[in-house]
Amino acid sequence: MKNKLIIWALSLVMLFALAQNAAAWNQGTHRQINYEAVQLFLSQMEEKEKYQLGPITRELLSEPYRGIAVSSSGLLIKDYQIEAGSYTMPQWITLGGDWADEPHVYSSLRHFYDLFSRVKPYLTDQWLLHGVIYASPGIDAKTWGLDHPDNPFSFKQGLTYYKLAMEVREDVPPPGDPMSVHFKTNLILDPVDPADQRGYFLAMAYRALGETMHMLGDMTQPAHVRNDAHPLDEPIESRVFSEHVRNATADPLLDPRITPFLASAWGGLQWPEQLFDQSLPLPIDTFILPTQFMTSRHW
Repeated sequence: MKNKLIIWALSLVMLFALAQNAAAWNQGTHRQINYEAVQLFLSQMEEKEKYQLGPITRELLSEPYRGIAVSSSGLLIKDYQIEAGSYTMPQWITLGGDWADEPHVYSSLRHFYDLFSRVKPYLTDQWLLHGVIYASPGIDAKTWGLDHPDNPFSFKQGLTYYKLAMEVREDVPPPGDPMSVHFKTNLILDPVDPADQRGYFLAMAYRALGETMHMLGDMTQPAHVRNDAHPLDEPIESRVFSEHVRNATADPLLDPRITPFLASAWGGLQWPEQLFDQSLPLPIDTFILPTQFMTSRHW
């Protein structure tokens, strides 16, 4: 009995430590990473032919879209709250960088990807907690961020939202709220007209893009590409803040080993699946600028 109590006490301590520290860059840092990535993209898009044919105008960037926003910050699913939100494209993408970490315990378990693991690519560290405080999902960050069916804000789901936005018809009344019963989207937001319906899907697409960028940003954090739950402390992520991201973006120091994979550094375009793997073979002391990776996706 005494041993069981000790295990439970240790589990509780590790649970709250894990929730506070295993979420890679803190949420303010993630927001800044996404913000800087959007600004870098906008500064470079005019040079690309497809954006000359279909420009992203100031009016488009300032148009608000109504969608599902997060109104809470907590550890568990029961703490998670959502509400209707109205934000512009850059704001949805930026906020997605924050909301991907909500709720903390649920999210942190899905934000690890160890490509070179001899066992599994997902988090198995701190096995003592598995099945005691939470059920280990057995999902790695790459799968969760790109196309896991349980993630309503994966990259694949974002593409689906965008496609639905392009297919909204102007000549028929919009259907009812299309969202699922997933706890992250379980909010009724019936569109009032086709424009609202289109904006709804665009809001969800941009949020999904922001959450996917969060997952990719995690891949530049050493502990998250190794089986290291770091429940007590991780000195890199706990000491990198928004101002560091701003400074690094303004004066980037890029390792020549990664520039061939960065379109924003005049390297080649990469598919999202490739970007999740590009940073992993590099030594742990290699500095990778997340905002550069964000703008190097193959769209």
